[in-house]
Amino acid sequence: MGEFLDPSAYFFSWYAVPVIAVGALNWALGFATWRRERGSIPSVTLLLMTLAIGVWLMGLGGATSTDNPDVALVWAKISMLGVVFVPVCVFTHAASGSSKLRMMRAGIIIGVVVSSFFAVLGLSSDQLLSGVHHY
Repeated sequence: MGEFLDPSAYFFSWYAVPVIAVGALNWALGFATWRRERGSIPSVTLLLMTLAIGVWLMGLGGATSTDNPDVALVWAKISMLGVVFVPVCVFTHAASGSSKLRMMRAGIIIGVVVSSFFAVLGLSSDQLLSGVHHY
């Protein structure tokens, strides 16, 4: 973890700029919508979706900004944490915009459980992502 926090493990990469910018703009969109809509269910689900997408993109931006494979692997796993929750967040947001939200609740719970399983598996083992290398 010491290498992850060490500023000398990072460098400026033009490739990371658009990825990080879009991730930050996703977060801004989610929070602005949540605030404007006063915490309605569709705005909360949009916020969760934009947070997951932002984590995905910020993780990719961090992985692009380092030459250290161990640090890049940590960033890639953070990115994967966002990726595994994107489908269930999109499904939940789509369900919240319809009149079928209560009917879809079981599917949402199953999706959260499956996404959580993959998140724990991805972060705690090398089963999903065992290494990265710089192109």
